[in-house]
Amino acid sequence: MNRERQPSPSPVALPHQEALLERLLRADGPRAALLVAPPGTGKSFTAALIAHETIVRRPGAQVLVLVPSALITGMAEWLERLARGHGQVRILDGAALRELEADVKSRVSGLPDNVVAVVGHGASRIPSMRVLGDLEWDLVVLDEAQSAPDRLQQLVRDLLVSQRAARAVMMAAYAPRADLLNELPQVEQVGWTDAEALSALGGRAHRRVVTHYFRRTGEEQELARFIIELTADRSSEAWRALRGPLLRALASSPAAAERFVFARLDRLRQLRNACAHGIAGDEEIREATRWTHMRGVASAELASELEKQAAHLSELAERLGDLTADARLSDLTNLIHESLVSSDCLGVAVICSLAATVDYVADGLEIAGFSVHRATAGVGAQLIASRVQRFEEQGEVLVASEAALGGVTLGARDLVAFDLPVSPARLEQWWGLIDRLGRQGEIRLHVFVEESGSNPAESRPFLPNSGVADAWSEDTEGRD
Repeated sequence: MNRERQPSPSPVALPHQEALLERLLRADGPRAALLVAPPGTGKSFTAALIAHETIVRRPGAQVLVLVPSALITGMAEWLERLARGHGQVRILDGAALRELEADVKSRVSGLPDNVVAVVGHGASRIPSMRVLGDLEWDLVVLDEAQSAPDRLQQLVRDLLVSQRAARAVMMAAYAPRADLLNELPQVEQVGWTDAEALSALGGRAHRRVVTHYFRRTGEEQELARFIIELTADRSSEAWRALRGPLLRALASSPAAAERFVFARLDRLRQLRNACAHGIAGDEEIREATRWTHMRGVASAELASELEKQAAHLSELAERLGDLTADARLSDLTNLIHESLVSSDCLGVAVICSLAATVDYVADGLEIAGFSVHRATAGVGAQLIASRVQRFEEQGEVLVASEAALGGVTLGARDLVAFDLPVSPARLEQWWGLIDRLGRQGEIRLHVFVEESGSNPAESRPFLPNSGVADAWSEDTEGRD
């Protein structure tokens, strides 16, 4: 397998980036800007350029850059290389945010002048993140705005409305939800075309989509029918709400569905115990009612009914654990064998929608004898960066969740979508993992589609979704 890699991009602004930079930073530039541009055209590096230029042009400035967790290290490295004595770069992880919050509360200190603070999207789950809304910023940059957590989008809105942020720039591969734009004051959409970026970088790789058709096993089909019947037979609100997410999890992998069911089963048992011991609070009683459809009854009766509902979930978990075959996993093993012997193969990256599916696929490939690097958002940004780097150096197989690879650039020419995203707009983002402007040769996106009949043209993903299916039928250039 050829391990020759493309060199890392030099931190130099290209013409299409320079033109936008001047527009955004001039005195009469937009206070809130949304940059929408195709994946692989330099949005994240433009975010670094804007942050750096703000520090250079405004002595004493403080800049906040919010990036996907997997991009924290790369963004910090870009900023350090650009700085050359102009200010400093600080990564604010959980510990740093807690320390900063304590300093601000005690009024001992805050952030120094001439600083760019880099914060990962994962920080949205940390309570201390609220301190970012108490500080004043000359510029706030939100990268990958279309997939950023709601709390970060709300943070940007609040900083602009409260005048604590002088300016804000958001980067997106496609336009975020309309409500984000509607709530931002004086937002202006900017960007560049694919053609403008192409002229600056001199070319683009040839995309090829390879569709692999497979048939669900009889066990899987029977289990899907069982889930539909089980959720239809239960009249409670909680059971009806289970059907869609559970079928989506099953479409991803049996392991994802099993983890989903066990999480609900644990919660159901907690509610049962609370009711049985008479210690259930008002919110727990309301939640128990959503499961049982019983109102105004004693806690002991609720506990008895919850026990019955838990038994149904236990049966479902047992049936999920008994699944013995997965057609896609077998086909994936063959696909990787064939790809790794190709002359231009630089390793195979497999992307999954859910973390449980990452472990399921990685375990199966390791049993098949492959060297596998795995990455999920839960392991932390530094470990993700380390595992991606090892994959880039050593090759073979990377199995990662979509959340873990936000903003990452991979050298692999083969990307496998083990399961399809719910939104067709996400497909272009997945392409962006391996399709960067300036790259030459062929790159391949492999997708698995369930064959629903004798005519492959009528095939659809496991969960019928015409938007996803149509997106694939329009974009497919080659089929296996």
